[in-house]
This record gives sequence, C-alpha cells and structure tokens, in this order.
Amino acid sequence: MLDESCGPLNEVILHIEGGCGDMVNVKLAKCGGLLAALEIFKWCGDHQVPYMIGDMIHSQLGTVVNLYAGLLGEPLAQDLTPLDRLANDPSSGIVVQSSHFVPPEGPGTGIKLLF
Repeated sequence: MLDESCGPLNEVILHIEGGCGDMVNVKLAKCGGLLAALEIFKWCGDHQVPYMIGDMIHSQLGTVVNLYAGLLGEPLAQDLTPLDRLANDPSSGIVVQSSHFVPPEGPGTGIKLLF
C-alpha cells in the first residue's frame, strides 16, 4: 500500500505504475485537499486501484472533511481521528453513536470553532 509516500495524483500514478504498491492511502492533508483527493479517487476507480482515506490526527474540522470525502468516493476503509485524541481541539460538532461518526448538522461543515 502507498501510504506515507503518497501525495498528489502525479505521485500516485508514478508509484502505482512503478510497481511500488497496489493500494493507495489518500490523505487529504498530503495530497492537496478535497479536490485533489477526488482526482485520486477517480483515477483509482478508472484503473481498478483500491484506496482508503487516511488521517493525520486532525481536529474535528479536518476529521469531518475526511468523513465527507468518504461519501464522495468508494474507499475500502476510512481512518478517522478519535475525538479524544487531540488535546484542546479548537473545534466541535462531531458525535460518535454506536462506534459510528455522525456528521454535525448546520451550514457548511457543521463544525463549530471554539475561539
């Protein structure tokens, strides 16, 4: 699996075509954001390359964007930061019910910034 070596789409293509891996761990913070991740999702789908959405210990703001990204593709798995992992998280709004992340309600991401 391409993990820490995985960044934007051109790197994904280079690594997969070079035989360095057969699956991609897409990390929004490393690939260039949501739109760049969508390009990787499409390329992976077009080339039958499985992928997952990885995480880099985000605040709830980053976690909710990862959560929403999973709805825009077909990842095999999704790695989301546990809500208690980040001390002094400046954001809130995600709820966990029965071990499932529930996105917040409200405009935009639904996340509240605690400044």
